[in-house]
Amino acid sequence: MIISVLLLSALCFVGLKTQCPEPSSLKDAEGNKLCARLFEDSHYYNEQSCSGQYLDVYPMDDVPIVPIGWNNRISSLVVAPRCTLTAWSRSKKEGKKHKFSSGIQYRLKEVAQGLFGNWNDDISGYYCEQAQCLRQPPTVPLTPLGLTPTAPSFIIRMIKRA
Repeated sequence: MIISVLLLSALCFVGLKTQCPEPSSLKDAEGNKLCARLFEDSHYYNEQSCSGQYLDVYPMDDVPIVPIGWNNRISSLVVAPRCTLTAWSRSKKEGKKHKFSSGIQYRLKEVAQGLFGNWNDDISGYYCEQAQCLRQPPTVPLTPLGLTPTAPSFIIRMIKRA
């Protein structure tokens, strides 16, 4: 009897998934990539966090004053890979500042803000930046004299005469 109860309990937890989206799968309804998603609710249990209404944040969004109805209302958040969300505790980028890197923050109550505070329901402005891929600079072919084709023509003529 005890074994069957334990097996049944284990099966219930196998299908239990968090409501928070994976950072790598953050997209809006049209399929555009997001920098972050901010949620109004969090919970003691991770699988019940990231619920309620949410606010989508796009790469390079600079919002010094959060939209009406969202001030001091954000309780959990997800930041996409290669993105950083900088949040302020007061509008117009004033007050305390915190940078959230890629990942899931199930409970903003657990993110310290100074000695006694936390970030739960305390975001009033934000900026989301996305790191760019490090690319190799394009290779520019050199002329037989070792100059780039964009070198001023008078320099090329001077070298040819010498």
